[in-house]
Amino acid sequence: ATHERKGHASGPYSIKPGQQVKVGEMLQEVGYEYGTTTGRRRRCGWLDIALVKYSALVNGFDSINITKLDVLTGLKQIRIAIAYRNRQMTEVRLPGGYFPSHLDDLKEVVCEY
Repeated sequence: ATHERKGHASGPYSIKPGQQVKVGEMLQEVGYEYGTTTGRRRRCGWLDIALVKYSALVNGFDSINITKLDVLTGLKQIRIAIAYRNRQMTEVRLPGGYFPSHLDDLKEVVCEY
């Protein structure tokens, strides 16, 4: 399962110089993840369950539609983020249901798979 984000280039899906992005690039190409108007590549990453739970809480939805599972064909491993931990590793895992309320705080967490 994958997740696609638009907008801010920070947080758990930020790509740092030298980081391997082969899976993300494959997901972009196979899934045709390009902006309709701009043609820019969309950032693709693994499904973030903590973000999905927070989105359900804030937006009140009670169902989800998962599409493009065929894009995952051929992958040896599929990763699903189940929680966050802070980048400094002072805590192993942040409290269940935790989602950063500010973009600066979002920059300081990494996904736990």
